[in-house]
Amino acid sequence: MEEDLKAERSRLRVLTVEETHIEREKENVLLQLKRTESDMEDVKLQMQRVKRNNNELESELRGAYCCKPRTDPS
Repeated sequence: MEEDLKAERSRLRVLTVEETHIEREKENVLLQLKRTESDMEDVKLQMQRVKRNNNELESELRGAYCCKPRTDPS
C-alpha cells in the first residue's frame, strides 16, 4: 500500500509539472497572438495611409493631366 501511495504521488508530481508546462505554453501562445494582432493593426493603419497617399497622388496627376494646356505640334 505504501508503494502504491509513492507511485501515486510520483504520478501527481509528473502531472503537476506537465500542467505547469502546458500553462506556460498557453500563455506564450496568447502573448504571441496579441503581438501578432498588434502588428496586423499597425500594418492595416500603414496600408490605409499609403492608400490615401496614393489616392492623393493619383488625383494630383489626373488634375495636372486634365488641366495641362495642349501644345499644337504644327
